[in-house]
Amino acid sequence: VETCIALALSRKFEEILPNLDRIRYGNRAPSFSARRHFVSADWIPGNEKILRPMNLIADTVCEKEIDRVNFFRKKRKPFPRGLKLEPLELARLRYVSTGHFAEIVPKLPRISVVLFVGGVSGTVVSHMGFAINDGGIVFRHASSRHRMVLDVDAMEYFSTRPSLDGAAFLELL
Repeated sequence: VETCIALALSRKFEEILPNLDRIRYGNRAPSFSARRHFVSADWIPGNEKILRPMNLIADTVCEKEIDRVNFFRKKRKPFPRGLKLEPLELARLRYVSTGHFAEIVPKLPRISVVLFVGGVSGTVVSHMGFAINDGGIVFRHASSRHRMVLDVDAMEYFSTRPSLDGAAFLELL
């Protein structure tokens, strides 16, 4: 997703990597500790000039506590300088539960970013891709299992992943 957005923002080849770095790290030098690891707490707010949460029938809110200190400790990485040392932080994201997808299809643009909610303990967003609205919703995402980009019907995707609760959609600005 980040690479595709960086490509779309770039007019010249030389702009691709700086745009990708801006999406991932903001104005900080690229490093593991500077990366926007938490989608709902870092990535969405940090990219508000290019992405905006869509106003849909977001019938549910997912809330999870983020423990940044423990996250960096488990990865054996230094805690980023200048980052607030909060023991726990609440990450929130409004999303559409799978039962309401049929209602939102007419409201979705042709292409939007889709964030898959639930499925992984300790995270709000477990995966992301693009939602393509062609009268029905198709998810285009990079499958780690198949090691390639796949287009999958939205309802089929969720029926094979019962641990997922729903999806949030972001409009590309």
